[in-house]
Amino acid sequence: MSRVKIIGVLSFIVFVAFYVSCSSDNSSNPEETQKNGGIKGRIVLEDPSDLGRIKIFIVVKDTSFSTIANKDGTFQLNDIPTGTYTLRIIPDDPGYKEVDRSNVNVQPGNITDLGDINISIKGGVIKGVVIKRDREGNKSVVDNVDVYVLSRGKISGIVSNISLEDRCVGVDTKSGLYSSKTDSNGHFEIRVYEAGIKYIVNTVDEIKGLGYSGDVELVKDGDLVDVGEVEMIDPSFLIQVKDEEGRGIIEVTSSNKVMLVYQMTGLLQEVKLVEGENLDNVEWRAVNGYGSDIVELSAGDGEKLFSVKFRDLFCRETPVYKAKIYRDITKPELKDVSVTGASKGRDGKWYVNDKKITLKVLAYDRYHTEYKKDTSGMVIKFGEGDLSGINYEAYTGENYEYTLSEGEGDKEVGILVRDEAGNESDLYKLPIHYGP
Repeated sequence: MSRVKIIGVLSFIVFVAFYVSCSSDNSSNPEETQKNGGIKGRIVLEDPSDLGRIKIFIVVKDTSFSTIANKDGTFQLNDIPTGTYTLRIIPDDPGYKEVDRSNVNVQPGNITDLGDINISIKGGVIKGVVIKRDREGNKSVVDNVDVYVLSRGKISGIVSNISLEDRCVGVDTKSGLYSSKTDSNGHFEIRVYEAGIKYIVNTVDEIKGLGYSGDVELVKDGDLVDVGEVEMIDPSFLIQVKDEEGRGIIEVTSSNKVMLVYQMTGLLQEVKLVEGENLDNVEWRAVNGYGSDIVELSAGDGEKLFSVKFRDLFCRETPVYKAKIYRDITKPELKDVSVTGASKGRDGKWYVNDKKITLKVLAYDRYHTEYKKDTSGMVIKFGEGDLSGINYEAYTGENYEYTLSEGEGDKEVGILVRDEAGNESDLYKLPIHYGP
């Protein structure tokens, strides 16, 4: 049987050692020995493979007699005075119940055989599968990730009149916690040792993200509860960067403020947040009711990195997760504009004989050119006269078809480019002469 390694109850060992040290050797008194008898039996564990792995203490209650079962589960206690006793069987493993066998009658000169004494496992098993979704919503299993089962309600959350720093003082964050890892198919199976209470399954990884199940109730000993899918939220979804009004997820902004929106805020109670990486001097504060923070970005263009750490309902701290946004406050520049198939005169004008022309526009934008390395999100518009009524279209850099206005002579085509952050270039005026 696979189970979580939990520290054994050391008091059992001390308890038994005390009894052993206090045991008396009655064989020195022949008359007393004739009045004594013995007890024997065999301990049968629910999982036979546990025999020999764990110690099983047998104690005669209210006496100094005790022993430890052999590796095959057998035991024998000798030189016990005549009488009726209660035996307590104490497995040195929190997964097994302690058992009392009462009304054990010891007769002089006889060994009372109790036969098999069955010891059952307490608690039950919680199982499930850990999944995650990509941006398109496609599911996949998550293998080799830590899964924890936490006792629901051990910590009641933020208590009135207690500061955030005091809420978790003295709390044993390992209390009621059982753990395992998912297998290659994302499945987990974890034994818990207390029935009649609610649990929550938690899976956590610095790279793969964070996930919590809903309440899982283990009603009685021996129950097997399948929680189904426990979804991990990728760090990029766990902390979403939106514009200041929270209208959409963004990767770049020209604003000096953004909104960080947190998922699973019902269980994530407090947060530490800083631009940069050093959280050492940052204090915990409650996650607000909206599960978000509006943060001010540092000055200048460039990538802004946020380090975010949460503390959950159970006072357990998550890994440090990262969120980033690029601040772009620089206008795009139109580096090269030309008319395909046309000639450029010494006067700087482009000479064409056809009203239908094809423009080629090369724009430079630091975010798109050096950081993102593609032009998706950039837009362009062009035309003669006032451009305010002309809609933007996707910027590709070339092959923009345009039809000049009626009449031969000099024309001027205005061109504007806007980047993903909303920065608009200066108006570029392209001189064109149409006609012979």
